[in-house]
Amino acid sequence: MPHNKRHEPRVRRDKYNRKRLPWRQKMTLCIAAVCIEGDDPEKQRIIVCADSRIQTDIASGDIGTKHIGISKSLWGMYSGDSSEAQKLAGTCRKTLGQITVDSSDVLFEKLNEASAAHKQRLCEERANLKFGISYDRLLTHGRKELPKDSRLRFFLRLEDLDYQCNLLIAGFVGNSAVIYSIDDRGEVSVEESWATIGSGSTIAEGNLFFRQQHEISTVERTLYCMYESTRLAYEAKAPGVGQTLTFLKLEPNPQGIFGVSRMSAKCLGELSRLYDQKYGPRTIGDEIDGIDPDSWEDARVPIPPEIGLGAEKD
Repeated sequence: MPHNKRHEPRVRRDKYNRKRLPWRQKMTLCIAAVCIEGDDPEKQRIIVCADSRIQTDIASGDIGTKHIGISKSLWGMYSGDSSEAQKLAGTCRKTLGQITVDSSDVLFEKLNEASAAHKQRLCEERANLKFGISYDRLLTHGRKELPKDSRLRFFLRLEDLDYQCNLLIAGFVGNSAVIYSIDDRGEVSVEESWATIGSGSTIAEGNLFFRQQHEISTVERTLYCMYESTRLAYEAKAPGVGQTLTFLKLEPNPQGIFGVSRMSAKCLGELSRLYDQKYGPRTIGDEIDGIDPDSWEDARVPIPPEIGLGAEKD
């Protein structure tokens, strides 16, 4: 009888069908910007920073690090799932190996090669988890060994394969600064002057454009613009963005291993003072001096007849 029909408990269905919501992904803010030391355009440097917010579905705290070493001349930062980002960075390290890259074009090709290898790795992992067989066996024998519907669902999901992380890579080829990004679909992009990733990117990018940040900006100006961008994202409560307290300066080295310097607490305090007292935005009240609330004029703009305002319905 219908009222005696057994149903699987709802809690179990929810457990196995639960998906992570899109807005819970890539909660952070990472910035990398090229600049120059002093007034010499040949002395390129890169400033990198990332917040330390770690967030789960029920709690968060400024207790993590988003920095990852890629190679002796490349620095990495990530947004999104920490474990997935570590795997992607590991694939990049394995692909680059101990080779000496002497061209930005070669490095770009190597990063594309690494992204393709990582996508293959994810396909292999998913085939093993889903069917308990290798991806190669799935391709060659899956038609005979597995149900058609299961195979179709699996390959449909692979079409939307998500790395669950973004990777921002900065470093040097010789003395020239380079910045690349790998998005959650595996696309590798060459970035100009500066780049951001994470949920605070929109706010940070808008401010960096407003400040006209470019690759010939000085280290000092770049440092303030980046600090201001992180403060704006944090104070605007961008999802999952914590305070950014660590700023690093990368510089090339004749041995091919870049040098890393950390900004001091004293400098951080000075940046905070400049933001609060001199350059940062100010709070405003309800009334703005100099603007007369009665200064509106009747424009007498004719209303197009197709709008039909005020027309009675038939």
